[in-house]
Amino acid sequence: MPFPNHPNHTMPLPNQAKVSIHYLGCKVNRADGDELLGCLLSAGAIPAPPAEAGLNIVMTCVVTKEAEQKTRKAINRLLLENKQAPVLVVGCAVAVNEQLYQSADERVYLAKQAEPAKGIALQLLGLGQEAVPVSGRTPAVKPADRQRYNLKIQDGCDSECSFCVVRIARGKSRSRALDDVVSEASLAEAAGWREIVLTGINLGSYRIGEDSGPGLPTLLWALLANTRHSRFRLSSIEPMDVSDHLVDLIAGSKGRICAHLHMPLQSGSDRVLQMMNRPYTSGQFASRVAYARERLPQLALSSDLIVGFPGETEADFLSTYELCREMSFMRMHVFRFSPRDKTTAATMPNQLDEATKSRRSAKLRKLADELTGLDLQKRVGTSELVLVERAGLGRSESYHLVRLPDDLEVGSLSSVRFSGYTDKLLEC
Repeated sequence: MPFPNHPNHTMPLPNQAKVSIHYLGCKVNRADGDELLGCLLSAGAIPAPPAEAGLNIVMTCVVTKEAEQKTRKAINRLLLENKQAPVLVVGCAVAVNEQLYQSADERVYLAKQAEPAKGIALQLLGLGQEAVPVSGRTPAVKPADRQRYNLKIQDGCDSECSFCVVRIARGKSRSRALDDVVSEASLAEAAGWREIVLTGINLGSYRIGEDSGPGLPTLLWALLANTRHSRFRLSSIEPMDVSDHLVDLIAGSKGRICAHLHMPLQSGSDRVLQMMNRPYTSGQFASRVAYARERLPQLALSSDLIVGFPGETEADFLSTYELCREMSFMRMHVFRFSPRDKTTAATMPNQLDEATKSRRSAKLRKLADELTGLDLQKRVGTSELVLVERAGLGRSESYHLVRLPDDLEVGSLSSVRFSGYTDKLLEC
């Protein structure tokens, strides 16, 4: 079978069945890469360092220009570090700008999605494609250095945010069948995974059956009913999808659904939100948070922010700054606006200069550090279940890192009372 998108596609490459995978970007990217790796391991591949691998795989991200720059750097580094192995570039960067990577090097192979990448990778490793399952998801394989399982329940997005290229790369929203998701979660729990992170490009758009069918809360009920020992975490969810029903479900789950919501705000200015084509106002966002905090006093709230959007005035930025302070985010991911080809925002007038973007992002990041400190301080004297990620270190329900006694079992969920904090770590 020939290799698509490659000038030397008729020339199989001699190599060992050793593979190294490199992740750039979000948890969905990680889930896609895990699925691809699971398929290769089940076919007989062996994990190896990049310099020893017969194939290096790069899972790409395209959210910002910086992400694409990291992709190119990773490809070049791997080509230099290993003079023999091909590099398979997979994901959004290829889907959006395939031509850029086609000419990178004769050892570079491309796949827009994880599914076609499986066949290409198997051939490059000399493993063939016989007896390989359609799904490469292998939750029963639990690496010793991984304690959280990324379970992808949805892909694609039907929203039309003016700045976002991911929806172009990923296509329309589509959901996995409920039984398929529950089965994978059950297998993951049986393998010893104690935290399962539900991931998707637009998690709240998950639907069972038809587009108007039951959504994420129904899936969560099914997951709780069919597992016993693992907790679930929502990777990210849009503000308008944080319904009262969802919040009430989290509140009644007795810690089995983490009281941690990552709700992308993007801007605190209604004018900018409208230009971004975001389907909510700052007041509606605040209202959703108010109800969540009422039902979940221990709520940990994190968010994404974009500064320097075209036409953003100083007053717009200050509105964002003040709303972030009011929301008391425990963590903020601050991005400088990065124009992406094929998006509306890339051609909008009044593009801001880099100096203004840098100044505003620095100010917002400083606030982010202050708010993280306040959230850590608030948790002193309280208790949470902590996932022990490695000896002496864990991750709390509120998504803070926690310094732990060395004798706690790695991979376990342990109830811990916090006595203080230092260097952005909770102490017990």
